[in-house]
Amino acid sequence: MKKLVLSFVLVMLTTGCVATYQPPLNAENRAKINNLEAVTLVAQEEIDVQFIPSMAGASAGASYGIIGALVGSAIDASINDTRSKEAEIRAKPYRDMLLGYDYRPVLNEAVANQVKGVQWTGDIIVTQDAQVEDFDVKTYQGQARDGIVFINSSYALSPAQDMVFVKAYIAVHERVDSPEGDKKLKNKPMAEWTLQYQSPARNDILNSYTEDDVQVDVRWDRDALIQELTRGADHLGYLAKFTLDDGLTQEEYKLKEQTMLVGPAKTEGKGFYLGEYDGNKIYRLGSGALHSVPADEGVAVNFLMAQ
Repeated sequence: MKKLVLSFVLVMLTTGCVATYQPPLNAENRAKINNLEAVTLVAQEEIDVQFIPSMAGASAGASYGIIGALVGSAIDASINDTRSKEAEIRAKPYRDMLLGYDYRPVLNEAVANQVKGVQWTGDIIVTQDAQVEDFDVKTYQGQARDGIVFINSSYALSPAQDMVFVKAYIAVHERVDSPEGDKKLKNKPMAEWTLQYQSPARNDILNSYTEDDVQVDVRWDRDALIQELTRGADHLGYLAKFTLDDGLTQEEYKLKEQTMLVGPAKTEGKGFYLGEYDGNKIYRLGSGALHSVPADEGVAVNFLMAQ
């Protein structure tokens, strides 16, 4: 049985100044960690398709921030259950075309290779962990490192299946002295972020059909989808290293605030522009979320996906 999960809910204002970002992994916090283990995890076995949630008792405009955030409204579970099932139907042709292709080691390896280059510690080991079912920080209590960074990745197509998203939740946990005389890993992270790669929109429809009254528009073939997933893995690795190495001060972030475009309507919003990587623009939001966005497109709205 699949369950509904909220896919990277982010909040920021559409106008005015964005909340000033203060990097949590500052010099003081880094000094507490002389050696680090990075654990890369990929939970899902097959690609998902996001869907637009129904909000109970609220209009869409009242319910969403510009990044698709759910603001103060209950989710209509019955309607979303139907939309989740429709998303599963739309995901089927992509799952079929990817049969025999395991993306998890590709994503894990790309992230691991980048994170090995984190600059502020010369003592880092990277573990690629395949055991992510019912993940619990306490599983890693036995390790002797001063700190552990968990990078939990996922991937999906947009509701229209025109964009590929490769995403991660990343958290740094410190190990501290306990009353028992040993060291314990703190459950609350010292620093945490969300990361997202967004592909260019693919507008051409290769095949279109109806299944169980659900319109399915196939926009990707196998080679193109694998190519974009591979690029997304590389970008996600870059974002992970970037955010772990981010040494900018709060004042330096203020100087990087820019107007950016959001969503297919390219609404103007505020964020921090941090340069480019492989043709994409890198933006930090006030929440700390880090996005790799095609240069001529808006930061994508994120919705729900079934998993």
